[in-house]
Amino acid sequence: MIPIKNKLLIFIRKVFRRKTTYFLKEYKKVEKNMHNTTKKDNIIVTPFKFDNSHIFEAIYSRKAILEGVNVYAFLCGQGVNKCEKICIFDKLKKIRCDFCYIEQTEFVRQFGVFPYYLNNELMENDKVLINQTIEDYFQKPEFSNIFMGVNIKTILKSALQRYYLKADPNMDDNHITRGFLNTILSTIIVLDRLCAKVNPKYVLSSHGTYSSWGAIVEYCKNKKIPVVVWGTVYNNGGIYFSNNESCIVDAVFGSDEEWQNKELSTKQESTIKDFLKMRTGQNTRFIFDYNKNQKDQLTREEICKKTGIPERAKIVGMFPNIPWDASIDGSIMGDTVAFNSYLEWLSTTLNYFEKRKDIYLIIRTHPAENDLNSNKETLMDLIYQIYEVLPKNIIILPAESAINSFALGKVSVFGIYYCSTIGMELTYLGVPLVCAGPSPLKNKGIVYDAKSMKEYIDLLERGIRGELVVTNENKNCLLKFGYYHMFTRVMPQTFFEYDDEGGFKNLLFDSEKEIKENKVLDHLYQTINNQGRYSFDKFY
Repeated sequence: MIPIKNKLLIFIRKVFRRKTTYFLKEYKKVEKNMHNTTKKDNIIVTPFKFDNSHIFEAIYSRKAILEGVNVYAFLCGQGVNKCEKICIFDKLKKIRCDFCYIEQTEFVRQFGVFPYYLNNELMENDKVLINQTIEDYFQKPEFSNIFMGVNIKTILKSALQRYYLKADPNMDDNHITRGFLNTILSTIIVLDRLCAKVNPKYVLSSHGTYSSWGAIVEYCKNKKIPVVVWGTVYNNGGIYFSNNESCIVDAVFGSDEEWQNKELSTKQESTIKDFLKMRTGQNTRFIFDYNKNQKDQLTREEICKKTGIPERAKIVGMFPNIPWDASIDGSIMGDTVAFNSYLEWLSTTLNYFEKRKDIYLIIRTHPAENDLNSNKETLMDLIYQIYEVLPKNIIILPAESAINSFALGKVSVFGIYYCSTIGMELTYLGVPLVCAGPSPLKNKGIVYDAKSMKEYIDLLERGIRGELVVTNENKNCLLKFGYYHMFTRVMPQTFFEYDDEGGFKNLLFDSEKEIKENKVLDHLYQTINNQGRYSFDKFY
């Protein structure tokens, strides 16, 4: 258990790092415009809470209001006792919730949205229904997991993954599981009431997963209410949009027609090559750059010296994503992936290489594991559940290791990964990759896709024999999909600057007239309103 004093220090640092109060203070200085008084539509935005991660939602809300739209903000209002923002701060819940509520009310006041607070709208009969449903969930084996048309179990799992920071979280009957079930059910009930009241043209939501946003998106999908889901990406804080699905799932299942049959212009090809070159380089700075402290590209000689393996050894690089972070359950992909879960892939891979004493498997822990949260489940935790003592030919590089993924990839005969974007960078560097899970690159002609466990093992065998290569066709597909995924579908962030930690630094405008006339934002607004395709090519 983390001492309460340490939790408080972590909490205070995280609160001030987000600088939400500073953003709201800066927005007060912005010259305000009179909004269009001709009201033509209702929309719902769903920050639920409010902090730096929802600045875009605030600015989009203001744009819609200036265009004559009624914007309703669905907010918690301290109406739930479990959410992803509280997480490990249970004992500090009142302080955390007080901070959050102040931010919510200030957001409402400054941006002119109509608030719809969950705590004000949850009736006594709703609470009775929620309590009974929770009892049925745990006590009745025949309970279908469906509530008002929504599968609450899948949402619950993602919420508990985020809470416990574990790939396979505890879903037993306890106060934490019940707390998140309460949040999910409350969210569905109150959102249903809000939608009935305002009949929204569409709902705008972040994430599309976890307890509140997962419930929001799944409810909208079931009720056939258009929902636009957004999330920030590695392209300098640009914003990815998807319709009626979480951004993570959309990236995997999105239509290939929009990129496969389009040839890149010279400028577009140069843009994606420059992006990939910067991502894999040593001297560039990116927002959300997890490798910022491990930029040096070590040589093979240096890597072998640091790991203690022979210089002529045959190396296979393994590049796992964070075990618990918004991962997609492989079971939803049917027979298109080799494994239904991250843990199944990890165990199978380790057992295979344990028997291949002639090969060194070097596992590069995701650098994002090196953060403040010491309560999370790490890759090492999972591996040491399988092996008390690692076989000598299996080596784990910790998150803070000076050997980064790109250097490891260059000395590997091939690489293995489950579900992440590392496939883009390593393929660009010429490293052949075997993909075992629901990655955005799955079935894109870029990496070697394993569609069954047998095929996965066959690909490992072929890789060891040196039969896997990155072809010109693979590279061509990488450039086309990479440009589409990181540029065409991503709106450049033109409203504020980030600080060194990815938080708010300062606004890039001083009048709301600039919000209304911002060409990028207006293009997005028109695309959403006309249910068009997201295409931001002309802004790069």
